Amino acid sequence: MRGNLADWSMVFELGATSLKDFDPLPLLLNVIDEVPNLRKHRSHLYTILSELYANALEHGVLGMKSELKLQEGGFSQYYDLRHQKLLSLDSGKITFNINHHLKSSGGQLIIEVKDTGGGFDYNYDQSQESILNSEVSRNYFGRGLTLLTSLCDSLEVFPPGNCIRVVYD
Repeated sequence: MRGNLADWSMVFELGATSLKDFDPLPLLLNVIDEVPNLRKHRSHLYTILSELYANALEHGVLGMKSELKLQEGGFSQYYDLRHQKLLSLDSGKITFNINHHLKSSGGQLIIEVKDTGGGFDYNYDQSQESILNSEVSRNYFGRGLTLLTSLCDSLEVFPPGNCIRVVYD
């Protein structure tokens, strides 16, 4: 008889060599799939993990700026630059800290993703919302934190902006 995974936590850390060509999302989702009541939230949790990971990798470890996507051909240039930076990556890491515990209303998943990058000014980025959500940029960048806020019960950015914690009930 299989028991129910209820209260648990895990820490998963990726160093520079792994960041170059390993996608941690399938592995993390396999863990989540082992929790029966989380399985039905898989698509939301994939989106949450994907956004957190992409932000930590691209903006944290690789130090990339999304504004490049506004230029003509910028979207392609952005991902070419991302590829080049990954190939030459020799330092940096991303750490996932995931905790799950039961509540009377179900379960609560706390996901914290921290990178070794310099961080970002969350208050500045929020004040630029009108620019980031303009017609030009709407389909290319600036939606990540807004999307996370809409899917999660809370979102907290820790100074200097290289650690984000979300709570998903």
